[in-house]
Amino acid sequence: MSGNIHADLIKNATDMQSQLLQFSHELSNLSLKSLDDQNNFKMTANSSMFSTSGGDTTVSFTLGGTATTVNIPRSGVPGEPAGSNTEPKLTVAKAMAVVAVNLRGVGVGETDILEIFKNGITPTSLAAVESQLKGHHDAVLQLSLESLSRVTNILQKIAQKLGS
Repeated sequence: MSGNIHADLIKNATDMQSQLLQFSHELSNLSLKSLDDQNNFKMTANSSMFSTSGGDTTVSFTLGGTATTVNIPRSGVPGEPAGSNTEPKLTVAKAMAVVAVNLRGVGVGETDILEIFKNGITPTSLAAVESQLKGHHDAVLQLSLESLSRVTNILQKIAQKLGS
């Protein structure tokens, strides 16, 4: 029984870290794209945003006039966007979906998320995202590191007992 608990703790801590890495990666993508054509990356107010099934989150929104959907599993690594948008818009859609899910995870409402991105991805909108998430992500990372450390200590003690 305790072996399962240890495995779950390790999995949860690893998931948390992979979600944070994915978020950082996608935010970097958005920073690069924000230097291009911001107007093309406006998220329109009639976006439906979030639906959830079986631990996965589906993010749907209209970007540059075209509806796009991105499925994000619990690992935080997004699937390929579905929609008839151009390649740059699909790349941005994927990044925006990851960022939106992270914002939602810290309690930012759908309306506020749409507000952040309604003018496209600008240095201002990206700064708003970073400030919203900075403290939370630091806390999550600390928590995941502590979980891994605790599990490692417990496993070392078990190994010592088995070895004696």
